[in-house]
Amino acid sequence: MKLNEAVAVRYRRETKAVVVSFADGSQSSWPVRLLEMTKRTDDGYVAIAPNDDELSAVELFGSDAIVWDELGQIFRIEDLQNHIYGRKAWMESLSASVVS
Repeated sequence: MKLNEAVAVRYRRETKAVVVSFADGSQSSWPVRLLEMTKRTDDGYVAIAPNDDELSAVELFGSDAIVWDELGQIFRIEDLQNHIYGRKAWMESLSASVVS
C-alpha cells in the first residue's frame, strides 16, 4: 500500500465537506459546494443539489476516486488535490466568484 493511497471517505454534515483519509494517516477535505454536481439532460448538463443524506452515501472508487453512485457523480482524488472541481466552465465560474 502506498502512503498516499486513499483508504476511506466520508461526508461531514457539520462542515458540508467530503473528507478523504490516506494510508499515511493524513486527510484532505473539500467543501461540496465547490464540486460541480450535474445530471445530463437532452439540453445539456443541469446542476443538482443533493441533500445531506444523499451526500453521506459517498464511497471510494478504487483508491483514486470518490463516487456518489446514486447521484451519478465521480471525482478523481488527484483532480481534487489539484483544485479541479469540474469542467472548464465550472472552474471559470468559481474563479470569477473568488475574484469578485
